[in-house]
Amino acid sequence: GGVVLNKEESDPPIDHKTLINTHKKELIAEAAVSFIHDGDSIILDAGSTVLQMVPLLSRFNNITVMTNSLHIVNALSELDNEQTILMPGGTFRKKSASFHGQLAENAFEHFSFDKLFMG
Repeated sequence: GGVVLNKEESDPPIDHKTLINTHKKELIAEAAVSFIHDGDSIILDAGSTVLQMVPLLSRFNNITVMTNSLHIVNALSELDNEQTILMPGGTFRKKSASFHGQLAENAFEHFSFDKLFMG
């Protein structure tokens, strides 16, 4: 037998995910940023929980952030701290507002990072 994906039950768009379990995601974000220090180089994936970390990153100076998330780049650009923002490029996925594919994957090979946050 075969399996058919029910598109209505598939992964919801990022704009909807940000509204689900917001308080829990804020608690996770607070715990996650406790691992970050001034001067760190970090990768943030395009997840809605990771997006909750961004306002908390204003606590740190001279951080480098690479992300494939357009939402995260926009949120980072509004912070007042010293930071470097890197985007890998690639093919844009509207549903997740992020970039994927071989070009995006290759970009990560050219840099070294201290920490990776996903979720």
